[in-house]
Amino acid sequence: MAEDKIIGGCEINVRNTGKSRCVKIPGRYAMAIILPKNATYTGLDEENNPIEFAEWIMNMIHDADPIRRAYPFPDIEGVENTGEDKVEFTTPYGRKFIMAPGQFGFTMQYLPDDCLTERLVAFNNQKFGVMIADMKNDVMVVKIGNTIKGMEMTPYTSPQGANTASDVALPEIAFTATIADELNKRRWISPAGFNVSEIKGLEDITMAVIKDGMNYIIKFFLSCDNSDVTPELQTLAAGAWLQKDTSGAVTPLGTTPTYDVSKRAFTMDVASIPSGYSLGLVPPNKLYKEFGIEFKELVDFVEIP
Repeated sequence: MAEDKIIGGCEINVRNTGKSRCVKIPGRYAMAIILPKNATYTGLDEENNPIEFAEWIMNMIHDADPIRRAYPFPDIEGVENTGEDKVEFTTPYGRKFIMAPGQFGFTMQYLPDDCLTERLVAFNNQKFGVMIADMKNDVMVVKIGNTIKGMEMTPYTSPQGANTASDVALPEIAFTATIADELNKRRWISPAGFNVSEIKGLEDITMAVIKDGMNYIIKFFLSCDNSDVTPELQTLAAGAWLQKDTSGAVTPLGTTPTYDVSKRAFTMDVASIPSGYSLGLVPPNKLYKEFGIEFKELVDFVEIP
């Protein structure tokens, strides 16, 4: 236990120094997960039901509100320690005093992806909670009592530099701690409960609706590279589809489109929704919890032709 004593007019702070019996050594950094600065894991969900850490992270990734959401950053391909050492002052007689604690920080590299980089820049120069997952599927966090949170840090993404004849320049993200001694006092390493390689951020998807005779053909594509991801959404069922009328009112779609395996597309009778209406999907939290669709968010409603 901690002891604070007044000795000779000075407050002395001490704690017992018995070492841990199960020492956790951090593995190579694999991914940084960005959370709202004040987001905390307590072991209970919003309805006070027990929830495992892995499921809590997945729920946060799929939160309907972007401000409350967790954002796994890209897989780390290299790390440089950019933390600062403690600041020392030395008197002319050689006595040393610590003026300021060191500052934790690192710079990560990731594979070039201009579309992703454009989105990562949005996080620049803001304070977030950052959890670092390593290749042993552990996470480095801040622990206060029985509560876990991210380290308060500021990310800054820099675009890819110029390639040389023999090297590819990788884009970088610099993370700087904003509370200098937070890790010294409260760092905690714990099993993540999930495979880090299976975690990723939400993918923006777009919907294409084409009229084909008396049917609509519906397909989904990644907004970044236009990859067809329709088969990944084939579990969409009643309750997943929304319609928006010309006044902007949103209601559930009355008739559920049917997935056609041979066409790799959904089909729907043209009478199912009036022309001029727009077609959409429920938010990511419902796609995940009710239909088992992970890491997807529809960018916007699409007007029916």
